[in-house]
Amino acid sequence: MAAYLVFTVDRGNVVPGARVEKFVLRGAGVEVPALLLGEEGRGRKLFSIPVVGAEPGDTIVAADGPSAQGEVQRPLPLVAANRPSP
Repeated sequence: MAAYLVFTVDRGNVVPGARVEKFVLRGAGVEVPALLLGEEGRGRKLFSIPVVGAEPGDTIVAADGPSAQGEVQRPLPLVAANRPSP
C-alpha cells in the first residue's frame, strides 16, 4: 500500500485534509464513510471513495491506498485513514 496526503480544493484554495461524509450505497441502502468528489447536476457526477478507520465528520490528512501499479484490485477504490484528526 502507498501513502497519500489528502487535500481539498475549494473555490481555488487548496487546504490540507478532507472531511469524511456519510454515503448511502444505492440499491443496498447501506451507509458507509467516504470521501465525496465532484457534485451531481449540470452534467457533473458525484464519485465516492469508501474510507476505513474514520467516521463521518472526521477530517483525514493522510491515507493509505493502492499504489500506482495497482497492487490491490477491488471493485471500488478504498482508502484507509492513517492519521484522522480530532
